[in-house]
Amino acid sequence: MLKKYITYLLLLVCWNASGQDIHFSHLSGAPLYHNPAFSGLFSGDLRLAGSYRSQWNSFTNGYQTIYAGADFQISRLQGGSGLSMGIQTFGDKAGDLDFRTTGGSVALAGRLALDPRKGSFISMGLQGSYIQQSVDYSKIVAFDNEPNLPEADAGLRRALDLSAGLVIVFNIQKNKFYSGLAYHHFTRPVLTFYEDNIPLPLYGKIQLQAGGEISSGRQTAWVPQIQFSAQGPIRSTFAGTFFKYILSKKRNEPERAIYFGGWVRWYSGNGQFINLDAWVPGIRFDIDDFNIIASYDVNVSPLRRVSRGGGGPEISLVKVFSFSRKRRHRIECPVF
Repeated sequence: MLKKYITYLLLLVCWNASGQDIHFSHLSGAPLYHNPAFSGLFSGDLRLAGSYRSQWNSFTNGYQTIYAGADFQISRLQGGSGLSMGIQTFGDKAGDLDFRTTGGSVALAGRLALDPRKGSFISMGLQGSYIQQSVDYSKIVAFDNEPNLPEADAGLRRALDLSAGLVIVFNIQKNKFYSGLAYHHFTRPVLTFYEDNIPLPLYGKIQLQAGGEISSGRQTAWVPQIQFSAQGPIRSTFAGTFFKYILSKKRNEPERAIYFGGWVRWYSGNGQFINLDAWVPGIRFDIDDFNIIASYDVNVSPLRRVSRGGGGPEISLVKVFSFSRKRRHRIECPVF
């Protein structure tokens, strides 16, 4: 009972501030969620991606987050130019009151080849989203009747949203790189549960992504990645690298490879300069057109005293389908 009462108070504290977005560690496992311009940036015709993330279950009814998305080529021209489209859905549940965030999006992206011979191009994407948040007031357990609960409130909020992004892909001495910029919440959707509908819009969010694939031998490569986001007073950075070992590779065919590595996440804001949040060791398998990525957040923030270092696992599955084997239809992209 006490646990549920404390959870209710914590939810009220969270509602007292503008919201922060859910997040994923794997860029390739939720590409459209990070940047709509990633739509169509893969070597194939159709890409299916899914992710599952669990967090903070060691000391509370923590976050359970899922993602599913698909993107595909609409039209392609010689050299990599063309149009692509993507759809995605995502959901997040946390706390004893089943506080949920769910949503769906449709993205449209256009690619322009800058140097077809070197595989350099720019992608620009636009994405419209539907977002819904809900809470189950019936699960509140308090010591006394709570007079401040909105009796007629259904505990449900809905909003429409808009995002835009830009990605540049380029090669330097046969090494592949990418750099991306995205802005989310152009409409500043209001998702408040206050009885008087006090406007508390979602903060706009800026995201930067960069990474590449740097060859270090015939069968090895480094795959560094960095993501930076700024939403309201919070700044977070996620950086690290995979070491890639190629098991087998045939000309014009998908390769088989295994990756080992890890990342670190830190943040600043709310009067604090820098806080180390988590170490994230990870592993990845590429089996032809099928990718499996798994990682685990090892909490090193001040919350480790109650979480005992446990953050949560994340697993992503990505499958690419190729219906055309013509070389002019393939887009040579770095590993995300």
